[in-house]
Amino acid sequence: MPNYNGVWSLSTQYQYAEDPNKWGDFFYNPRMVIFVGTANHIINSIDFATTGNATDFGDLTDGIRRARAGMSSRTRAVVAGAADGGSSKNSSNIMEFVTINSAGNTTDFGDATVARQASQGLANRTRGINGGGSSSGFNTETNVIDYITIATTGNAADFGDLSAVRNPCGGGASPTRGIFAAGQQANNGKSNIIEFITIASTGNVTDFGDSAATFQTGAGGSNATRMLYSGGNNNVIEFITIATTGNGTDFGDLQASSETAAGGASLTRYVSAGGQQATVTIEYVEIATTGDASDFGDLTSNTSGDCCGGASNAHGGLA
Repeated sequence: MPNYNGVWSLSTQYQYAEDPNKWGDFFYNPRMVIFVGTANHIINSIDFATTGNATDFGDLTDGIRRARAGMSSRTRAVVAGAADGGSSKNSSNIMEFVTINSAGNTTDFGDATVARQASQGLANRTRGINGGGSSSGFNTETNVIDYITIATTGNAADFGDLSAVRNPCGGGASPTRGIFAAGQQANNGKSNIIEFITIASTGNVTDFGDSAATFQTGAGGSNATRMLYSGGNNNVIEFITIATTGNGTDFGDLQASSETAAGGASLTRYVSAGGQQATVTIEYVEIATTGDASDFGDLTSNTSGDCCGGASNAHGGLA
């Protein structure tokens, strides 16, 4: 950072020139892309530093709707775990991507290892991870985790398994560790399971702890220190400290109960957008504090009971 009246020392300039990641949020705009879905295949975006209504970003292509799992680097957002556009809402193995700072429609990325919807995504700078979900609705949940290299395109590869079949409530990450929190199990049951993986490796999850409340399919997001997860047929927000293990702690409440909302985070803010109950609502909290969510603005379209997915260029996996 500037070290004397806004002036950068020469040594500091050299350090930052050699490591672009040191610039952090200094020269880019923290943004969240929201895969709203619905019959119109809509994508929205918001800027974390402000409040206000979302703006149109583009459209999902390849007939996808109900897009759910977002995985992102600083430049690219990949969405997976979606349903097709037909009335049956069959699950899809299609993955698509956008360039976060350039509005436009999605481009084909490749195929996931299984067709599913209502899964959860997380990422660090290199890898995107997608876990859980269901093939066609209730009682068809899966425990499959797969991964991609975000900077390329191509099909996903097997990573490992969740401990049980479920639609995770939320996903979040630090640069090294990924978290899958709670979620919907078979027979519409709510889960309090929290599990983690080491993103750079492959293998099955390890137990992290339990959430204080039980959740179905909600939203999640993190900075490098804390992960928050919320909604899932309730208005509860909880948090964990990613580097440790242990049970979830109450953070506060959403203004409205929200199932299948899109979650995303910057270094400072957590956002929950849309979902089956919340329709157009976008809410936020400051991650470093605790307390109830505040209104951020509205999506451009009613989510019509569909799943939403979120991805940001400023989440904790990119720190």
